[in-house]
Amino acid sequence: MFLTFLTRTCCNKSQLLHKSVTCCGIIRHAVQLSTSSIMKGEKIHHKDLFDYFKFAYGRLNIESSSKTKWPPSLLEFFGSNPKVAIHKLENLNNDIDNLYGVHDNLKEVESFVSEALTEAKSDEKDDLIKIAEDEKEELLKEIESCNEIIVSKLFEIMHGDNQVSNAVLEVSAGVGGQEAMLFASELLEMYQSFCIRFGHDFEILNVEYTDIGGLKKSSANINFIDRNMYQLFKNEIGTHRVQRVPETEKAGRIHTSTASVALLPVFSNRTETLDEKDVEVQRFKRSNSSGGQHANKTESAIRLKHIKTGKIVECNATRSQHDNKDRAMQMLEAILASEKHSMQQSALTKARQQQVKNRERSDKIRTYNYHQDRVTDHRIGFTTHGIAKFLNGETTLLNLMEKLNSKTQLEELNITSKILLDEGQLFFNDKKVKSAVSK
Repeated sequence: MFLTFLTRTCCNKSQLLHKSVTCCGIIRHAVQLSTSSIMKGEKIHHKDLFDYFKFAYGRLNIESSSKTKWPPSLLEFFGSNPKVAIHKLENLNNDIDNLYGVHDNLKEVESFVSEALTEAKSDEKDDLIKIAEDEKEELLKEIESCNEIIVSKLFEIMHGDNQVSNAVLEVSAGVGGQEAMLFASELLEMYQSFCIRFGHDFEILNVEYTDIGGLKKSSANINFIDRNMYQLFKNEIGTHRVQRVPETEKAGRIHTSTASVALLPVFSNRTETLDEKDVEVQRFKRSNSSGGQHANKTESAIRLKHIKTGKIVECNATRSQHDNKDRAMQMLEAILASEKHSMQQSALTKARQQQVKNRERSDKIRTYNYHQDRVTDHRIGFTTHGIAKFLNGETTLLNLMEKLNSKTQLEELNITSKILLDEGQLFFNDKKVKSAVSK
């Protein structure tokens, strides 16, 4: 049927061959054919930013790659070395060209098929539409795949130099007395179970247990087997709320308690070590055991105080004073390195974090409601049922982390895009950049 239609619209064999080849490509790339909206499903995400990258690459590659010719935030985004930055920008532009090439093909499809549908008979229109619609999903996946490749590379550029494979997790009781301490203990066990389940090393560094099994505060070291896992785990930072009837509640009233979660990155490219002369060491008795001959008999627990900053860490992970001291030094180094890294962050990173800080410091990021057997994350409105499985660190927790990370990445990319486009408009003073910013 399709060949019959081509034969009627062509004057000679050469034209017929040309249109046959063209239409084979059309059928492969068509999305949705109708006279009103042929390409309704097609969309390029972050096109303004991609346009700016193409414009900046053309300008910088022709004029100069020296540092003085680069917009500061754009240079920081791709790396402080202009030669490395221009290479990364070139590779990214190759992917953008590939995406735009597919998009141009789709425009040709829209134009050609609209004309073809006008000339074709009614029965031929139905066949033509059916053939093209059968290929809809394939092309949608192709467009989305191109976008995902570029966005993935953008995040690799944004976080590649600061990939974190180790982090110190801190879980502390909040408001709610003993019930808050019990909940904090359950959260620590949840993260421990999660790490064990998915192959990450989890080592408890310090825990202050209560008589009934709760904890006041705790810290643990996590060694991620996947260097991108830290980005997912960051979304656990904040205040977690539990609503349930405590075992000691005789009237059956529901109590609300909280616990807080913090995460300190340990940067793999850190070369500085802490000088012991800058640290005050205190030894004291504390045991994690429930009693017995080893309980509170020796001063194995270690408390370190950094004299210059006043930062204090404690460790009672083992009965060995030497091992506890080594672990405490690692914790203190991680805290100081994290603060130093934060102070050294440049304008782009600080501006981006300033605009997302409300998300990370939310008073209430998640609620665990036992009466309804549900867990609700308030940042994305996600609700799942089955608290027992969730607190056991099963795949529902991982699924939530991934959903939160997708939202976080989109927010971060949108913020970065605005910063870069605003600066580019002023730096280049070019109508093309202004046009992208004004969209």
